[in-house]
Amino acid sequence: MFRRAEAAVFLLTALAAWAERLPIRVYGTADGLSSTNLNCIVRDSRGFLWFCTTEGLSRFDGYTFTNYAFGEGGTIRAKVGRAAVDFLETKNGELWVAAPRALCRFNTFPAAGNALSECYQPAGLPSEGHVSRIAEAADGNIWLLHNGGLFRFVRTERRFESVDVGRPEWWTNLMQDSDGSLWLGAERVLAHRLPNGALERFGEGEGLPVDSGHYFRVSSFLRDREGRLWIGTWQGLCLMTAHPKPGVRAVEHVYTVHDGLPGNVVLDIFQSRDGKLWVGNEKGLSEWSALENRFRSYTARKGFNLYGVDGPALADLAEDSSGDLWMSGPTRLASRSFISYSTVDGLNSNEIKAIFEDHDGRLIAISADPRPRHLNVFDGEAFHPVLPRLPGWIHDFTWGQSQVHFQDHTGAWWVAGSGGVCRYPKVGRVEELAHTLPERIYTTRDGLPGVDIFRLFEDSRGDVWISAIGSDTVSRWSRATDHIEVFSHGERGRALGTPIAFVEDRAGDVWMSFYWHDLARYRKGRFEVFTTAEGVPEGSLPALFVDHAGRLWMASRGQGLARLDNPSAERLQFRFYGMEAGLSSNEISCITEDRWGRIYAGNPRGIDQLDPDSGRFRHYDESAGILTPGKLAAAYRDRHGNLWFGGETLSKFVPEPDDANRPPPPIRITRIRARGGWYPISELGQSTVDGIRLHAAENSIRFEFASLNFDAGENIRFQYKLEGSPQDWSLPSGSRTVDFASLSSGSYRFLVRAVNAEGLISEPAASVAFVVLPPVWQRWWFVILVATGLSMTILGAHRYRLRQLLEMERVRTRIATDLHDDIGSSLTQIAILSEVARRSPAADSTERVEPLMHIADLSRELVDSMSDIVWAINPKRDHLSDLEHRMRRFASDVLASRDIEFDFVAPAEGQTPVRTEVRRHVFLIFKECVHNMVRHAGCRKVRIEMLMRGGSLVLRMSDDGKGFAQE
Repeated sequence: MFRRAEAAVFLLTALAAWAERLPIRVYGTADGLSSTNLNCIVRDSRGFLWFCTTEGLSRFDGYTFTNYAFGEGGTIRAKVGRAAVDFLETKNGELWVAAPRALCRFNTFPAAGNALSECYQPAGLPSEGHVSRIAEAADGNIWLLHNGGLFRFVRTERRFESVDVGRPEWWTNLMQDSDGSLWLGAERVLAHRLPNGALERFGEGEGLPVDSGHYFRVSSFLRDREGRLWIGTWQGLCLMTAHPKPGVRAVEHVYTVHDGLPGNVVLDIFQSRDGKLWVGNEKGLSEWSALENRFRSYTARKGFNLYGVDGPALADLAEDSSGDLWMSGPTRLASRSFISYSTVDGLNSNEIKAIFEDHDGRLIAISADPRPRHLNVFDGEAFHPVLPRLPGWIHDFTWGQSQVHFQDHTGAWWVAGSGGVCRYPKVGRVEELAHTLPERIYTTRDGLPGVDIFRLFEDSRGDVWISAIGSDTVSRWSRATDHIEVFSHGERGRALGTPIAFVEDRAGDVWMSFYWHDLARYRKGRFEVFTTAEGVPEGSLPALFVDHAGRLWMASRGQGLARLDNPSAERLQFRFYGMEAGLSSNEISCITEDRWGRIYAGNPRGIDQLDPDSGRFRHYDESAGILTPGKLAAAYRDRHGNLWFGGETLSKFVPEPDDANRPPPPIRITRIRARGGWYPISELGQSTVDGIRLHAAENSIRFEFASLNFDAGENIRFQYKLEGSPQDWSLPSGSRTVDFASLSSGSYRFLVRAVNAEGLISEPAASVAFVVLPPVWQRWWFVILVATGLSMTILGAHRYRLRQLLEMERVRTRIATDLHDDIGSSLTQIAILSEVARRSPAADSTERVEPLMHIADLSRELVDSMSDIVWAINPKRDHLSDLEHRMRRFASDVLASRDIEFDFVAPAEGQTPVRTEVRRHVFLIFKECVHNMVRHAGCRKVRIEMLMRGGSLVLRMSDDGKGFAQE
């Protein structure tokens, strides 16, 4: 039978016996929990809270719930059961979950997406009943308690062993003790299994409580830090002796309703880290008071009834990392949170307009509707409404807020009525105002600017400032003259308005803000009015406050908080705090300060705490116990340091100093989306992730991260940066997701860190190393492949060109050889034969000689031309030196035979290659020039110069001949 907790209904109405509403929050399926029917709540070593529910296992990190079910199909779930019964973390960090009919290991890296698919079932497990509890044995194995017996699970062999615990019982609970023994509870017996296997049984004879039918049931065990053994039963809470033995009284004391418990059925026992002992009961929650040796209980209010009892059962007690208590529901009881009060606690109305203290230090809260308004006096346990006695023609208080009633420094009481201001004489107790008439009533006849009084304020001189709606003037009652003075203008004729807030600074100057806009300072008998031109926030300023350092704080309707460090300065220098600085809203309605100098600002979203020295914020909302944060109208610090906030409800907050030894918040990567899907990481998150490789077309990646956050008011923000990109750490933000799109190729390292309200930074930062691969055409192997292919292509082209050149050279060589050997030899032969024919005796006739001579000349010329052609196309003569050599030889043959001297100057670059056509043309020009010099110039000396200028060949020829007539 699974335990059902109806704590949600209970705790919404639960009150302490001394009139304090518990600062609680109830979670449900709307928050992501798989079911509100719980079997256990356990905190692991990492700080996660685990909830065993009837629909499976749920994990909570302070932000969201993550749910897990057993197996993947109906067959598996039918085999092990649907509910999670118990949860265990072993010493080596393994997580185990008990199902109704099996033991399952929680796999942090599930291969098939299900973390609870590795389940084991004892052989011969009775079909009736179910698993009750699991615990780790001293040897590292796991105890599994079934309704029908006890089993040991051998972890190394993944098998169960049945353990003999005597006759069958309906076993309900077990606890592994520090000495290695095992405590087992059943419906009619308490058993103690010693380390050697011996079994001791305890019952009524050893002092265990029984009902009228001699029946008792063990529900829970606890070995506290002092070594005491507590046993919860359905008949009371038992404190066992140090070394109980069968046959002797083993129970020192049984705590019942006579000791402060709301009921005798104890369901769970828990000791919080501060040493407090908590007991979950059938009718509520109890806290052990060692000083009083009794319990302080939180019970359902009178008249509330559920299932025939006075309240619902509370069990499954646990504590989160911030010290908050969790219980059935699941319900969270905040340790550092707001305690709220309502009409149930004696308030005349839940809507509070003003809060202050009388001379005796008694807190007074002024309530609003229903009319008439009352002064609600707090006696430390409850409120008692007091209605001051009003004259008949003043039937109600004014509708103003905050400073509307007060006790002045002489003890006289001032009350703003609907037709004037009433001053009551000093009385012994505030309750006496109900029977005391005012000693003086101030009306418009006495100089009041109006009858709808909005604010009253007493300055250090004892004068009382008065504002009235409908009048743009400021009034001051003078204690010395008992006269009301009215002011309507400030310096330079600036009009004043209806004051809505007053405060006095250290210099004795009175500051006031007005209904629509502007701020004024009354100093040395005159008003100075400041507007937005001097830096005053726009719109109205509903609250003014001077802190311990003398700084003036202003609450604005749209620009957050404004601060003046030197209110006495002639020129005002404002400093602003808005949402960009960490405020949860820019619409501030009230301000106060705790004893450590931290500022508290009420706004529609809750209350923001600001440390002016560091600029850090902490935010409190409904999760911190503020029932209705929407309309906070008043804030006050009492003489004990408690902070009170009034609006649609009244809340008290007991601030504590910041913990200097508080560790930095942890940080972990929870999810990574890459390659179009989720990258596999641990279900519990990881601080370091490596080995992610993204293709060029998949260069987008998303990171999700979290820091465990169970502290009410904690405002954890996150900073991140991407190593491999030019950006530095981002600004702190509450977002827990970062996307990077269109990343260029390269190696990256994503870093994220958490920053809490005190400015502590998680060290080291969580990191993810990943690589974005370049496109195929940019990868090294592709570049090498392309370079190799290009090189082979160039080499092939080069080789082809060489083959072509070689082939051309061979052709040229063959042509030159053929011309020389065949045509040249034939022409030479013609020339020789022509000469022989010319010299033969039969060749005396002129007719025969002249043609033969002509044939011989043509043949010689043809031989010379052919020699030039052969020389020009010969690939062995492609250098400048070859051209020079042939030109020298020709010049020597022609010029020397005519006794003409010549100088030949040639360039030093003899091995410079010269194309065939260039060589031929240069040589032919040279020959023509030489012939012209010989035939026409009549010269005796010739100079020939051949030069290389840049990439050009220059030929210059000159002689000392007769020249030519220029005309």
